[in-house]
Amino acid sequence: MQDGPKRFVLYGLGGSGKTQVCLKFAQDYRENFWGIFWIDASSNETAEQGFLDIARACGLEANSKAAKRWLSNIEDPWLLIIDNADNPSQDVSEYFPAGDRGVILLTTRNPECKIHATVGSSEVGQMGFEEATTLLLKTAAAGDVFHEASRNLARSIAGTLGCLALAIVQAGAVIRQKLCSMEEYCGVYSRRRKQLLSRQSTQAKASYKYTVYTTWEVSVNMIENMSDETAHNAIEILKFFSFMHFDGISEEILMEAQKNMQRWQLSEWTQSHQLRMLRGDDSNNWEPYLLREAVTLLSSFSLVTVGGINSHISMHPLVHLWARDRLVEAEQKRCWRIAVSTLAMSIAWKYQAIDYSFRRFLLPHIGSCLSSHSDELFTTGDGEIERLKIASGFALVYQECGRSQEGMELHEKVLEGIKRILGEKHPDTLTSMNNLASSYGDLGRRQEAMELREKVLEVRKRTLGEEHPDTLRSMNALAISYGDFGQRQEAMELREKVLEAGKRILGEKHPDTLTTMGNLAASYGDLGRVQEAMELGEKVLEARERTLGKEHPDTLMSMNNLAISYGDLGRRQEAMELREKVLEARKRILGKKHPDTLTTMDDLAASYGILGRGQEAMELGEKVLEARERTLGKEHPDTLMSMNNLAISYGDLGRRQEAMELREKVLEARKRILGKKHPDTLTSMSDLAASYGDLGRVQEAIELREKILEAREKILGEKHPDTLWSMNALAASYRDLGRGQKAMELREKVLEARKRTLGEEHPDTLWSMNALAASYRDLGRGQKAMELREKVLEARKRTLGEEHPDTLWSMNALAASYRDLGRGQKAMELREKVLEARKRTLGEEHPDTLWSMNALAASYGDLGRRQEAVDLGEEVLEARKKILGEKHPDTLASMNNLAISYRDLGRRQEAVDLREKVLEAMKGTLGDEHPTTLRAIDSLATRDLSPRQEFAKLGEARDTQHPDVESSPVISPGQAPSVEHLARTPVLGIAPNRPPDTKPKNRWNPTSRVRKRRRQPE
Repeated sequence: MQDGPKRFVLYGLGGSGKTQVCLKFAQDYRENFWGIFWIDASSNETAEQGFLDIARACGLEANSKAAKRWLSNIEDPWLLIIDNADNPSQDVSEYFPAGDRGVILLTTRNPECKIHATVGSSEVGQMGFEEATTLLLKTAAAGDVFHEASRNLARSIAGTLGCLALAIVQAGAVIRQKLCSMEEYCGVYSRRRKQLLSRQSTQAKASYKYTVYTTWEVSVNMIENMSDETAHNAIEILKFFSFMHFDGISEEILMEAQKNMQRWQLSEWTQSHQLRMLRGDDSNNWEPYLLREAVTLLSSFSLVTVGGINSHISMHPLVHLWARDRLVEAEQKRCWRIAVSTLAMSIAWKYQAIDYSFRRFLLPHIGSCLSSHSDELFTTGDGEIERLKIASGFALVYQECGRSQEGMELHEKVLEGIKRILGEKHPDTLTSMNNLASSYGDLGRRQEAMELREKVLEVRKRTLGEEHPDTLRSMNALAISYGDFGQRQEAMELREKVLEAGKRILGEKHPDTLTTMGNLAASYGDLGRVQEAMELGEKVLEARERTLGKEHPDTLMSMNNLAISYGDLGRRQEAMELREKVLEARKRILGKKHPDTLTTMDDLAASYGILGRGQEAMELGEKVLEARERTLGKEHPDTLMSMNNLAISYGDLGRRQEAMELREKVLEARKRILGKKHPDTLTSMSDLAASYGDLGRVQEAIELREKILEAREKILGEKHPDTLWSMNALAASYRDLGRGQKAMELREKVLEARKRTLGEEHPDTLWSMNALAASYRDLGRGQKAMELREKVLEARKRTLGEEHPDTLWSMNALAASYRDLGRGQKAMELREKVLEARKRTLGEEHPDTLWSMNALAASYGDLGRRQEAVDLGEEVLEARKKILGEKHPDTLASMNNLAISYRDLGRRQEAVDLREKVLEAMKGTLGDEHPTTLRAIDSLATRDLSPRQEFAKLGEARDTQHPDVESSPVISPGQAPSVEHLARTPVLGIAPNRPPDTKPKNRWNPTSRVRKRRRQPE
């Protein structure tokens, strides 16, 4: 047990309410003490005077020693409050009387004074939000402090003032004196902050002699009076901090800036606008100790706090504003230039994961700098080029971190300035044009992006030659634009050229070469060369993991793109696992709201959907859409793509009306923004046609698809892949309307064109053969249908393997043909094989597995194994009810099929009851006039439960036809061709390796189909 009085230390920022806490304590516990004494320790003189006052009041000899001695010997309990012991050079312990009957409360701005505490210490920081609200209402004499409307106004003021006690009291006084109302205060504050925070109420002088601003000015005066190097550095660093964000200021910013100062050749302007302490000694070495010593001094007055895992520095928001407001205009501008110059100097364009994280960490500080004097970056005069370099660097950070609008606005201003100074053909001007094109691409302004890129490429070819690295980068950038406009063949040819030249000039392992390989893999995937895409993607990933590390953003991009190739090749589980890895890493490195993170979430939602985890897919899709609407706006291309994806999830879950409404929204927005003939607009029309088909509005689906086909034939030509997809989709609608002959003729045309342009074993060609087989079957040409399906199955087994999802689809389709031709045993055996494979690869409750069980139940019924058919049907129905709900179309199909099985077993009443349930649900979900509802009514009215046509339509179609055949192309975007940037040259010379063409993110392929996510642009 320590001898002497009990000592408790209250420390914190000036104005935080330490004195008021002591007053409240003294008032609440006055009965516990014989006497309560108060010392103002703001200086030795005021402390001495305080003890003299105690001596006089108690009739003692008139000196401080007598007062302390007397307190030490008193037997009764006493309380001594030593207030404002703020000066770090002051030895506060001199003021402590001895004896064990006393209690001492010490208030200080210096956290180091905690060492004097014997019974505890506490920091007095910001008040709680509700506490500050109540204090404001009481001080303002605003009546009922619990009136909600008044509290809402008070909360807004408390938040503006950072819940600082003294500022709250001053605001209350201003309102009480009717200088402004609570409604007006925030507006007045934004215009007259300095005046309000420097103002003191006449009545307040008795309780506290300082205003908000003057209480901190006292601290600065103390520091300035020290007149040593640490004090000078502390004042300089305080000014610097006032232009940073008030939270999360890191020593690392200054360390990186100093390192880069030593590496780069700096202009005279840049050298003259750096912190004095960064310039180091004659050997150009910077000593971080100087910074730490200065911060410790500021911390001793609670002007800054140091804490957290990384010892980041922070300031109270009002201290931060005061530190800037106290400077005259000329000094503000000088300090602002130092701040932006130091920030820009800290940005080195390196590409390890830690480098990306550091640049993301700088965002709030860049924002804080740009919130004041930002026009200074673009004014003419001394240092004009240097200031444009700084703006360019900040724009790239914004763009890299997904804040494309802010990046674009800076890029436009930089380009305007650079053109004026250097001319249109200067390398730095071309770099700025490329950066701006990239921003336009990010924001969906694709035409402007392409025109800028074409200009840059033309100039670089003429001035640098066709194989200069910058020319190759421009070609790669232009390929991105070609991909955006659906010109896939041209994009691929351009990338092949770039890769060939890059390998020869830069070598196979150069980052630019790997980027081009990644882009070319995307082009191969777009053109159906899936195996080549995967092999190239694996090469790129392996090289990047080895050279950059497993969590480098470029490595993650390669993983994302490889996941698409795995999906294309039926390795869906691997694709999902890869995406989960990428998402986890991106959340950690880039943040939860970064566009690349959201893209990965979208991709993962697609994987969940493909693997039958429809609810999870929908929930993830809703999250992505909400985040994109908030960060990008409701009509950004990526937001519209997210709506499209969510519509797919709604459709999968049987929420077809909602899917259609979402697609109508997307189409309306795309028509308005992109025009009626833009590839994305035509894709939206196709999606909407699919929804119309799902809802039985077949004629409307046909009219929409005829329009799409006409537009694509005119714009793209008759043999373009997208035109052929449109013909296939239209054929499916003709078939739905019973125009089987017309459907078949269209499908024969498509198959012939695909064989000629893509080859006999291209995935799209095989889908066409499958579709044509369906048409032959519809028209009673069962033998021909079977032969075509046998061909498709043989080709798929050979090219994709026996358990690829597409191979299993083909086996199911062939089983349907065997069944049509009376070869029921063979159909059953094939279906058993498919079911076994799907259970093993997809799991027992995957939608495709359940479809297989349904199909097998039908085969059991055909072969007289009726009880087995019922058992299997009941199992499927139970699973679907649990997973999809009672009214999902697939659940209704199961009930329909089970009713047939009950009828076959003679359980007719159960069959009728089940059919009535199905009819009631169909009326509710599809409407009374939907073709399927009408067929169900007719069937129930006649008690005709014998045909299995409904089952064939609802069940087999899922496994015998590609979605493109039975409905419109299912758009499930993810990312556009993995268009990587080849950005490694200096931006206007500020850094040796700054990227000139930042990554155009989230480019979607407008004609991706079959729930396939597109590759992410790099």
